Amino acid sequence: MDILKLAQQSGMLVVLDARIGNAEYHSVHGSVSSLVNFARAIIEQRVRCEDLPAPPGSRDVKDCAPTEDTVS
Repeated sequence: MDILKLAQQSGMLVVLDARIGNAEYHSVHGSVSSLVNFARAIIEQRVRCEDLPAPPGSRDVKDCAPTEDTVS
């Protein structure tokens, strides 16, 4: 999933702040209405936390909140 493309399609501005080696660092700016559009797009695509990319510089550890599927 290209989360940056989804943010752009939702009306947000995606800015490339830096490129260090192969890692790119972006900022995303937008109005509250574009944030709502982004949230709706995520929900419509039924995106799971596990499907989202890890932030640059992380160790691929994702802090996913429990979902209905994982709560017993």
